[in-house]
Amino acid sequence: MNTPLEKCAREMDGVIEYCTRFAPEFSRTIVGADAGDILRIEEVVGRPLTPEHRAFLSRMGRTSPDSLGEFLKSVEFGVEATLRFYANPPVPVPPDALYMWTLDFDSEMFLRDAERNGARPLVMYSWPVAPETGEFTGESRLEHVIADSLLQYLYQEAVLRVRTANLEHHAEFREKAPEMAVDEASIRQFRSRFKSVAEKLGFQQVPHVDGKQVFYDRADAALMLFSAEVARDSIHVYAQDGREFAKLCSLVDDNLEVDRWS
Repeated sequence: MNTPLEKCAREMDGVIEYCTRFAPEFSRTIVGADAGDILRIEEVVGRPLTPEHRAFLSRMGRTSPDSLGEFLKSVEFGVEATLRFYANPPVPVPPDALYMWTLDFDSEMFLRDAERNGARPLVMYSWPVAPETGEFTGESRLEHVIADSLLQYLYQEAVLRVRTANLEHHAEFREKAPEMAVDEASIRQFRSRFKSVAEKLGFQQVPHVDGKQVFYDRADAALMLFSAEVARDSIHVYAQDGREFAKLCSLVDDNLEVDRWS
């Protein structure tokens, strides 16, 4: 039986293989952390890394920042970023989550220790600040879930930043405005119809991306569903060939209650 670390390592290799399929230089660019690097981080944070965190660092923890094109662009991650954070933390260090990376210089993300629905979510926190001093007050924090898991975030990045760069044509559709308030059942029904249409057209679901976003892929095209709490769901169609793109747009329009936006 595979250990949790072996399972996570295999799944992390899947992300790398997916990116390399569309950007052959990807696997040649990433550099992993060694056992000494990971031990040093664990000594600094005072506890073992989770299996998925360890697998990520062992595959990509020594990769140069912004060397992967659009993938994790403007994200400071890896061994040195982690050590810098714990040496001089710009925000309170959460006792129940480990630093993952910083987006756009000032948005720290963490991998929560506790699982939710079988996976550890990637989260951001916000803390109250004293207006007189600008310092954190230590009062209750707010948690913002960025992705249901680390693998979900990485596959979303892989599709949005790497995969779609190979597809020339793009269209956006929005769910038709409902005549009455939308309930959870109607949201599930729309998602189910989207999945059924995608699968009938020969698409396969992208691993781990089955939350507020649902991504499907095939050799020549991609379909994506984005759900929003305060806006209508949107569907994005990407394709390489112009005629196939037009066909996919027509089928989406005919089989789902949507309006074309672009």
